[in-house]
Parts: sequence; C-alpha cells; structure tokens
Amino acid sequence: MALQAVRLSSGHDMPLVGLGTWQAKSDEMEAVITSALDSGYRHIDTAFNYNNEEAIGKSLKKWFGQGGKREDLFITTKLPNFGNRPSDVEKFLNLSLQRLGLDYVDLYLVHMPFAFVKDENSFAPAQNKDGNFILDLQSDPVAVWKEMEKQVKAGRTKSIGLSNFNISQIQNILNNSEIKPSNLQVELHAYMQQRSLRDFCQENNISITGYSPIGSPGAKQHFQTKYNYSADKFPDLLGHSVVKKIASNHNKTTAQVLLRHAVQGGLIVIPKSSNPERIKSNIEIFDFALTDSEMDQLNALDQAEAGRIFNFLFFKGVERHPQYPFKSELELRSKKTVSFRKGAADRIVMKRSSSSFVLPATLCCVLISYTQNVEAGTVYRLSSGYNFPIVGLGTHGLNKDVLETVLTGALEKGIRHIDTSFVYKNEETIGKVLKDWFAKGGKREDIFVTSKLPYYDNHPESVEKYIKLSLEKLGLRYLDMYLIHAPFAVHHKEDSYELATNEDGSVVLDTQTDPIAAWKEMEKQVKEGRTKSIGLSNFNETQIRNILKEAKIKPSNLQVEVHAYHQQKPLIEFCQKNGIIVTGYAPLGSPGARKELHPGQTEEEFPDVFKLPVVNEIAKKHGKSVVQILLHHLVQNGIAVIFSSKNPNHLKENIEIFDFELTEDEMKSLDALDKGERGKIFDYKFLKGIEKHQYYPFSSAL
Repeated sequence: MALQAVRLSSGHDMPLVGLGTWQAKSDEMEAVITSALDSGYRHIDTAFNYNNEEAIGKSLKKWFGQGGKREDLFITTKLPNFGNRPSDVEKFLNLSLQRLGLDYVDLYLVHMPFAFVKDENSFAPAQNKDGNFILDLQSDPVAVWKEMEKQVKAGRTKSIGLSNFNISQIQNILNNSEIKPSNLQVELHAYMQQRSLRDFCQENNISITGYSPIGSPGAKQHFQTKYNYSADKFPDLLGHSVVKKIASNHNKTTAQVLLRHAVQGGLIVIPKSSNPERIKSNIEIFDFALTDSEMDQLNALDQAEAGRIFNFLFFKGVERHPQYPFKSELELRSKKTVSFRKGAADRIVMKRSSSSFVLPATLCCVLISYTQNVEAGTVYRLSSGYNFPIVGLGTHGLNKDVLETVLTGALEKGIRHIDTSFVYKNEETIGKVLKDWFAKGGKREDIFVTSKLPYYDNHPESVEKYIKLSLEKLGLRYLDMYLIHAPFAVHHKEDSYELATNEDGSVVLDTQTDPIAAWKEMEKQVKEGRTKSIGLSNFNETQIRNILKEAKIKPSNLQVEVHAYHQQKPLIEFCQKNGIIVTGYAPLGSPGARKELHPGQTEEEFPDVFKLPVVNEIAKKHGKSVVQILLHHLVQNGIAVIFSSKNPNHLKENIEIFDFELTEDEMKSLDALDKGERGKIFDYKFLKGIEKHQYYPFSSAL
C-alpha cells in the first residue's frame, strides 16, 4: 500500500497517517513499532517527554538491519517543556538523536510554548512542595525558534514546527522567522475541530497534525488515575450514533471513519494503539471516501473549545505562565456570559458542566471572547463550525464619507462583524477602510464579513460572478458569510446595475429564478474557498424548508427583519430547531423608515418605541439606554443583531449589552410589544409590483 503524504513548506513529504507513541510503554514498543512498519506505517511520532525514544531507536535499528532504509521513514520528535530555552535546543535534539540512533530527524517541534524549570536530578519539570510546577518565566519562544532554525542548517532536522501553540503565538513566530514552521501539532478530533486555527495555518502554508484524532480513549484511565479527571471529560466518539451509522454505510470501523474525516479535511493524524489489529486498521483509510453529507454530519459534531481534552492543567499552576496558550478559554469560564431565557436556552445556549461546556446537537452554539473586548467579541457557533459575532455593524444606507468614519470607529471599538451587500453599493468603501486597518496591524482572521447575492441577478450562473465581484471590491480573498439576499428576482438594466422598470414604474420581474439551483451554486463557493459559510436572507419558513430538503451544506444563517414590533417568533423557533442562527436587521425598529414606507400607519398604533414607558422603565432600572434594552431583548432570545449608526459615538453604547440580564417579567413585557406581520416595515413593496413574484416571501400563498 502506497502511503499518501503531504508536501511541507520545507519541501519534504510527510505521511498523512503516523503512529502516535505517547503513553506507549518501552517494553511493548518493539512489538508496536514492528507491527506498524509491517502494516505500512512510515511516520512515527515521539517526543523527549515520552521517555520512549531509546525503545523506538532499538526497534528501528532492528528494522534497518533487516533491510529497511532511513530515507523511507519520517520521524518526528519534540523539544521538552523543561528544555524550552535557546541554550537547550541543540542539547536536547542531540540527546533525542542519540536515543533514536539517528543522524537526523525529519521534523523537530517545540512541544509547548510555555516552559518549566528542569528538575536538578532528572529529565522532568521541577515542582514545589505543594505540587505546583516551577515556571520558567524567562522563556522566549522567538529566541527558541532562532535556535530551531540553526538545527535545520546544521542538518540535525529537515523540518521544524510547533505544537500546542495558539494563533497569536504562531503569528509571533511567523513575524520573526527566517525558516517558517512547516507543521503544527495540536489536539484535533470531531468534538474539537479547531476551524479558525486550521484556516490560519492553511493561509500560512503550515500543515497540521492532529493528535488524539479519535478522542483519546486510551488516555482515559491514565488521566482519571493520575489527575482525577472526570469520566465525562473524554468523549465517546467511537460510540457516537452518527459515527456508527456512517461506519456501517462504508463497512468500516468508527475509528476509521473518524480518521478519514480528519484526513479528508486536510489533516495529518497520529493515532496511537498497541493492538496490532487496530494499528493495521488505523492506516486502512485510503480505500473509501466520505460523502459531502457525511462530512457535514461529522463537522456538525464540533464543540469548539468545549471539546478540548488536553488543556495541560494537569501541570499544576501552568495557567499562570505568560505563554500558556489557552488563557482565553479559562477567562471565558470566569466571566459572566449572555444569559438566555428558558426556551431559547433549550435550543441554543451552552450548558455548564464541571469541566467544560456541553453543546446541544440542535444548534452548535458557544460564546467565546476572541478579542480584548468581551462585548464585541461574543459569538455564536455556526453549524459550519465557524464563530459568528452576536453584534455586528450594518452598513445599509450609509453614504461613503459617513461609512468610512463609522466603520473606522467600529473597528477601533472592537466590533468585528461587518454586514454589507452588493446591492448596498458600498463594498469598495468598506474595502478601503479594511485595507487601512490591515496596514495598521489588523488581522483578517479577526473579522467576520458578510455580503449578499443581489436580488436583481438571482440566478445559478450569476452566483460565482457576484461573489467574485464582491471579493474584488472588498479587497478580500474570502468572505465569512455569503447570503442569498432575497428569494425573488428582478432584472437590472443592460448597461448598469440599476433596476429595470416598466413604463408604469414597476420592476421587471425575473420569473425564471430558482432558489434551489442558486443554493447549489452557493455550496460550490464554500467548496472553492470563496466563503466559509452560506445562508439566506428574507426567506420564509416554507422557502427555507425547500432549501433544507435539497441542501448538502445547510444554511448557517438567516437574516431577516426582527425588532420589538416584529419579533418573528415562529420563524426564529423553526430556525433554532434546525441549527440556523438568525440575524435581526433593523433591531431598533427604524421608526423613520416606517413613516416613509407605511404612511397609513398611525403613531397611535405604532408609537415611537424609544418613548414607550415600558422600555424606558426597564432601561432606568438597569442603568442602561433604551437602545441597549431593545438589543439585549433580542440577544437574550438567541438572536444576533446588526445595527447601523451614523454617529460613531453610539457604537460603543450599542455593544455594551452583555453585562446585565433582563428578568423573565421584563422579557415578557417586551415580548408583548410584538404586532406580528403588521409590525413588518421592510416588505419590499418599495419595489413596485414585487408582490406578484412567485417567490415573494411575505404573501400567504407561495
């Protein structure tokens, strides 16, 4: 069997499947290595910390003696956390080479970004009497990396990389490196899919090796015994009903399905086993492929950081190290997060356990602070696996000069979600502001940009054309979300993107549009990397159901009008049950737009929501503005919001909605403001004659 490999940025090939050896006992190592090599493995992963390099070296010596060739193997080892300083890099690599009986390794990794003081009497971290590990606070990852580069030049290793580093730490290395990291080794399995980290590494040509790719069942006993881990810390991925069903479809084991899912997703895997049959089985994953639907089902198991097994807190006191890579996750647990009301919580909010967040299957949702600003950086987890900021800046109706000022202010205040559309004709302005922001150090992976397919060319063959135009105008290589702006379609003029109209001023309807066919093309944009997630806007429940029935990639998001007078409760409940995050536009009710678009509606029926006594009383009680109350009401019901403001000074106020909670009585008082369909402002009848389109979403007959 020819073992498949990936070409590293260093120019060397790394096999996609390797043998993990953590916890493998020295007395069984010879049998394990022999079984692996006989089964076709040529990639062996170890580390100085594993204390098994000598046993591996003995096994390799025997294999070489039987005719095996060094150039056919790929050996990885790692710099230990108690040798994580520039002066120790060469020393520990030489020790590893001596133990392995090799002249060079194929890949040498910095095992961890943090460092401990070495015990004087052994190769182990030093500990205080209270059991705390003694931190080496002088550790400098960049200085260590400079020494790693020297090992390549000296021929002791062909490639170098990192392990257990976060995005910020990797970026720091990239900014200061002559030789870029070829590989990152991190925990990766179906419950912990590391989407953002994977995207970052792909953009920077860093291959990823996933350890614990089947959920580390073998480590369960070790951690329960040594560190008193609870049994529920270890996921039973091998017994998961979704995994078992897919395994049955292909006549494969559940382990093979989990490994195939990772490899088909572009990862390298290093499963560990001491059982010869399982060792052989774990590499037999190249004779089948998972369907798109099966990949989607396995992708949906992701619980993000809540699925992490190895946070290294078994090194008592390690979280105090300045280079501890998971500080944001620990900070999250100590901070107050959004409280969702009963009902919405049953569908979307995470539940607390003693050791992690457990996410319900119906809607993979998690709250994570990924910026310094907790309010602006609070996110939902989309069904596509990506983080979606709960609060975003809407850009509709802002002229060029105002938009430049407002967007610049929004980015400065920590807003990282920007919503636009080809129809808004402002993507070039947004692109200009983003270009300036990137030039000042802003990172693409820190922002979430949504755009939309225009409703005046809503055809399958136009999807790729318009997303490329949007990307060009925005100056981006990909979008985070691409939405179909509306289910209906109208024609535009032949010589411009202005709407075509009939003599009576009505729009020229395009009755040949097919939302399902358009959706198929939307799915292609995900597969081709132009957008990470896709969704819908202004679709009704029936229209969404039609998409769900035919979709290989389900909609991650629905953007619709939602505010106190138009709360869309049945539609939102339907979406939440189907794993679709709802974004509410016009969340403050747009009283000016109501007067303009519906002059027949009286102020008696629709009083200015900002002047309502009930809203003002609640605001006064919490020491908040009316705007903050209206936004929080939606968020507490599980809705994301995008607001527009011409005043940059209002932006900070609009995102400071996560430090209080409305009572159930207050929520009910605000719920009671709902006027159902009559409360709708944006029925699109400003497009004269649009209600005659067969896909007009707001009529009773579709």
